[in-house]
Amino acid sequence: MEHSAPAPQIQVGDRYTYETLDLENRKLDNVVTREIVGFANGLYI
Repeated sequence: MEHSAPAPQIQVGDRYTYETLDLENRKLDNVVTREIVGFANGLYI
């Protein structure tokens, strides 16, 4: 059974954290946090 949800509404001030794990080489693990600080020319920055 598949489920879907609508895309979230993105707003200036939203913050996202991405985490990647490499189970074979833990030195390649990475955590990045990004924050939407503005909107210009149809793009979030």
